[in-house]
Amino acid sequence: MAVKDPTAAQFWRERGFKSGQSETAPTWTVDRNGNMDVNGTSSFDGTVNLGNVDLITREADGDIINNIAASVLTVFNEQGADIDFRIESDTNSNAFMLDAGLFTGVGAIGIGAAASDRAFLLVNPPAFTATASTNVAKMYVDNSAAVTIPAGTTAIVAGLWLDEPNITATGTVTDAATVYIADAPTEAGTDNHALWVDTGSTRLDGAVYIGGAVATPVHALLAAAGVTVFNEGGLDMDFRYESDTNANTFTLDGGLFTGVGAIGLCSNASVAASIYSDIPAITLTANNSYAKMRVDSSNAVTVPAGTAAVVAALRVVEPNITATGTVTDAYTLMIDSAPTEGTRNGSLWVDAGLARFDGSVLVGTDGSALNSGTNQVSIGNGTAPTGANADTVSLFSKDISAGNTTLGIYAEGTSIVATGQADSASGVRVILNINGTDRTFLCI
Repeated sequence: MAVKDPTAAQFWRERGFKSGQSETAPTWTVDRNGNMDVNGTSSFDGTVNLGNVDLITREADGDIINNIAASVLTVFNEQGADIDFRIESDTNSNAFMLDAGLFTGVGAIGIGAAASDRAFLLVNPPAFTATASTNVAKMYVDNSAAVTIPAGTTAIVAGLWLDEPNITATGTVTDAATVYIADAPTEAGTDNHALWVDTGSTRLDGAVYIGGAVATPVHALLAAAGVTVFNEGGLDMDFRYESDTNANTFTLDGGLFTGVGAIGLCSNASVAASIYSDIPAITLTANNSYAKMRVDSSNAVTVPAGTAAVVAALRVVEPNITATGTVTDAYTLMIDSAPTEGTRNGSLWVDAGLARFDGSVLVGTDGSALNSGTNQVSIGNGTAPTGANADTVSLFSKDISAGNTTLGIYAEGTSIVATGQADSASGVRVILNINGTDRTFLCI
């Protein structure tokens, strides 16, 4: 049974302990095993010692110092009761709060606010005013002190490490993520972001979905296996890349041509072409040649052992038309018009090398009847004559108008050959070269 023990009472008084009542009639009891029962309010002016360890020291300025030795374990709520723990700041009653009963007794922690069943650790401080001209975050993992790696190999060192949440889905989980960013701020004057990696590379070993769920991503899938897919869900979604002043530097319209899609370079995609380019007005760099599209050859194409049948800078195959309707003209390549602003102007310029035409070549307005023989060069107007031989050069004028079909060869000069003068004295001559020898065909 508990009894009053003046010797024990004297022991505590000598160590600065004062009861809530007078020392001559203390209201504590100490049994023979050293268990003390204190009634009322007790004050400590010195140090509380337990097991030769100074647990609590009250200093002269009023500060309370907790001295927990490295070899001592301090346990709150050892009995496992539904007892909460809370630390207040000057104005926040929940600067730190532990609710022991949440999650069926597992407990939860609140920093800045009461603990909640929304999270095991909830950070939700009350509204506050930050220090002027100082960056601020609601949670900050700093690196002012170094992490020293001793001998050996440390596989990973990180400022923040998160494992997946390890869910047992007895119910239904709609979406699950290791990190979920709910939204982005809107109050910044320059930029607002949900995620900002300020410097350094970003490594993503898994797939990245942009704009939708994993099962049906809307905009993009960036996969670690070497394939990048945008709009994996096959929806009518467009893609657009802007430059400084052009909103359509690159566009892809996913709905054109009944979902086949079309591309625009420096312009919107168009029903006029699968790849369409209409560059806005620009100003060139002074004294530089320019082309709206150029295939350059500054880097070599190496042909390994074996035979490459054709190597070309640009290769165009016929358009493979299924003519359910009527096609008036069909060509593999069409040059629509020629510029007029140059000193010399043309639609096609082969600056060097041979120009090879394995098929027939027609210069004129209609080549629909040029179907007899091969390796022909025909220069003329109207419908080319039929029955021409292979390996021929044809000059023709046909079907221009009734009675006015004329084949003209024009040359200009100032001299007229007088009777008896040699051909060399003529001002205008038509010469045919036959087997390497010039033959005067006509002189005037």
